[in-house]
Amino acid sequence: MASRRERIEQSFEDLAALLCRKPLHGVALVLILTALAAAGLRNVAIDTSTESFLHPDDPVMYRYEEFREQF
Repeated sequence: MASRRERIEQSFEDLAALLCRKPLHGVALVLILTALAAAGLRNVAIDTSTESFLHPDDPVMYRYEEFREQF
């Protein structure tokens, strides 16, 4: 019985052999995966505001809000 490591290594060898036999399939797979990842990018939002780094109930947040109200 083959160990887990040997089975994983054999799987990688089989994958490499497949990609050598059919390189266009590999390129197509990479392009499809890239397109799928890029399609999800429009849903990504980055909040770089100062408030996003603090918990709402953080004492520092209360002091920060008081400071903002003054100015």
